[in-house]
Amino acid sequence: MRRRTALAMVAILCALFHLPRTSATPSRVMEMSFEDFDDETKVPVYDGPGDFISLAFYSSWDLRSQKFMVEYDKMADILHEEKEVNFTLARVNSANQQNQGITAHYKVKSFPHLFYFHKLEKHPYAKTDAQEMSRVLDSGSLDAESMLRWLKRITKETFEEEEIGAIHDEI
Repeated sequence: MRRRTALAMVAILCALFHLPRTSATPSRVMEMSFEDFDDETKVPVYDGPGDFISLAFYSSWDLRSQKFMVEYDKMADILHEEKEVNFTLARVNSANQQNQGITAHYKVKSFPHLFYFHKLEKHPYAKTDAQEMSRVLDSGSLDAESMLRWLKRITKETFEEEEIGAIHDEI
């Protein structure tokens, strides 16, 4: 009997970690899959607003990803409230088998891992890898507003130095 109860508790806990966002409003972060990437260049293809996309690779079972996705959703909410239409926030759940090819293409081995794209570029112009995200998550300094400030600053600096379509540093 105890074993059956313990197994039931494990099943309930596992189910809880896979629940979608529970707030009254759905996430404003665009969920992407392998089908949303160009077959040749492997860049995200979307017809959403704005020129810039922040793409988070995450895994639904990963605790760091779960913690980060809460702030990422808040970032999207802030952008919406500010009526900021130049940035789109998107994510790819690498736990889905169908997305593992695109995850491997970007050499994502741990989560969360972010890439930043401009619609007209064939490569990401910046990234925040899992090691850098770990430092932020472990420091307790992760918050949506500061991440948005960083995103806007790095985007502005990148395209002030080299115009859109120019070759940026390989990442």
